[in-house]
Amino acid sequence: MKSKIYITTEDLAYIRTGETVSLGDFLSELKRSKLISSTHIEKKFGMGHNTFNRLCDKETSITADTKDKLGLYIAYYLNKFEENYEDNLEALEKDDEMDKTLKKKKIEDLKNKKVKCSESIENFKKVFGSKAEYCFKRVREDDKFKS
Repeated sequence: MKSKIYITTEDLAYIRTGETVSLGDFLSELKRSKLISSTHIEKKFGMGHNTFNRLCDKETSITADTKDKLGLYIAYYLNKFEENYEDNLEALEKDDEMDKTLKKKKIEDLKNKKVKCSESIENFKKVFGSKAEYCFKRVREDDKFKS
């Protein structure tokens, strides 16, 4: 008979560190793409800049609850962008007051951001696994996320 395999704190730390690194990389990418910012999260949800930056810096002391809350925040902003994309594009296209060059640039920027958002949704699903679907479902169904 083979001996038992005992899971050590080192094994668990390895998994948590890998998860934290993936989350930090993903969050930094969302920040660079301007799909999410610490200021927006602080104003809307109350998560401070310090916590947000610790997540971006891949600090392993972040709790599982904080990571789960972040999942909801990310789902909120990605979902909001997706829901508002068509209206925002239409408003830009109909704006006859705007300089044509600026208008063209803003439309192009919005379309590029849409591509980044779609990529980010797929990456969100990879980083958060099955939790991602529950995060999206929660923000789409719970009225407190509608504002």
